[in-house]
Amino acid sequence: MTDVLEVRTDPMVQLVEGRGDPIVIPFGDLAVENEDPATVSDGRVVSLVERFLDRPEGSLGRMCVTRPETGNIVLREEAVFG
Repeated sequence: MTDVLEVRTDPMVQLVEGRGDPIVIPFGDLAVENEDPATVSDGRVVSLVERFLDRPEGSLGRMCVTRPETGNIVLREEAVFG
């Protein structure tokens, strides 16, 4: 008999701060059950990550949210020029 293992296929949220290693969190650990990562606003993603990491509200406010074709979500610091 073959056992079937449940495989988690949640999209990942990657937080890139500075030059350190990124923090990678499965989206399912952040959101409410059945919440679709494709329809969640950028601001909500940032709020969910702040809450998950026990950071003060607004502490990741200068993050740029991108959604590559992989289905994952990437938060990185906004580029400041000049």
